[in-house]
Amino acid sequence: MTRSSARQHPAFHARALVGVFLVILLIGLFIIARGASAPLPSRTVVDLTALTFDVADTDALRRQGLSGRASLAPFDGMRFVFGASGIYPFWMKDMTFPIDIVWLDNGIVVDVVTLPPPSNGAIPVTHIPTHAADEVLEFPAGRAAAMDLRPGTRVILPR
Repeated sequence: MTRSSARQHPAFHARALVGVFLVILLIGLFIIARGASAPLPSRTVVDLTALTFDVADTDALRRQGLSGRASLAPFDGMRFVFGASGIYPFWMKDMTFPIDIVWLDNGIVVDVVTLPPPSNGAIPVTHIPTHAADEVLEFPAGRAAAMDLRPGTRVILPR
């Protein structure tokens, strides 16, 4: 049998179809396995409208923040509103209690950190966020975890 006649033989077509099917099956299994191991983005939505926020929407209010306060009630917080998305580092100058700091971009959590107050005479801890944000929330330490605020979480804030 010549090469051209082998291509026309029914057994050749069957083997070719099985080969194509196996390649497609292997590619499909690879895609499924890869997708199963990749972390899924959070689809969590957390409603914060019942909380009380002091709003810092001017340079002076943002500079002051929670500095100098003795404490913060468990369901209170401070909301820093910026005019544009950017990298906004926060530090613990004149803080007397630990806080959670949550960076948001368009209502999505992009970074979360808990910072301690400075020790006597120590330089205050500073955190530079991992992503740009247009708002920052501060809560008593532990509140962010209790509300399941983590990168990828969408939050609903009071108006």
